[in-house]
Amino acid sequence: MEPKKEHKCLRCGYTWRSAKDKPAACPYCKSYKWNLKKEEEGK
Repeated sequence: MEPKKEHKCLRCGYTWRSAKDKPAACPYCKSYKWNLKKEEEGK
């Protein structure tokens, strides 16, 4: 079994562990842009 990696949502601050390198969305706030800060969104 693959070791789980820790991820942190830059939108809501939630931290979770997942086997995926880049999960599709934050499981807490459901944001698909969980890995982008709000300032970087429009750039």
